[in-house]
Amino acid sequence: MKKLRVKAKIENYEMCAAFIEEQLEEKEFDRKSIIKVVTACEEIIVNVMNYAYDDGEGDLEIAFEDGMDYVSITFIDEGAPFNPFEQPAINVNLDLEEREVGGLGILMVKSMMDDMHYEYKGKQNRLTIKKFLDRKF
Repeated sequence: MKKLRVKAKIENYEMCAAFIEEQLEEKEFDRKSIIKVVTACEEIIVNVMNYAYDDGEGDLEIAFEDGMDYVSITFIDEGAPFNPFEQPAINVNLDLEEREVGGLGILMVKSMMDDMHYEYKGKQNRLTIKKFLDRKF
């Protein structure tokens, strides 16, 4: 398992995205799958950096685990508890003006990943996403 720990500041976003993309490319997964995983990770990382810490100070740890045909990425922060599964479902059939702000990112991550798990343990949010991937060849 490879890990990256950074201050949960938006200026560290590029480092996080590069870390994830590098791990995926090392495993020689197809470009379409890499784009899906990186896009889902972007949504999670940006939300942690923008909303997890009320005082704006805290860390984000990204733990990357891989198998022969999957990747599992866990995002760990010590911010306010936030369970994405407890958020109200967004009604995508409403006009944009009628929709509540938020919720599309959660829907997007769920639709792009094969599994998503959340737990709050030891004063930490732990959100894990998993994707089964195709090889380039």
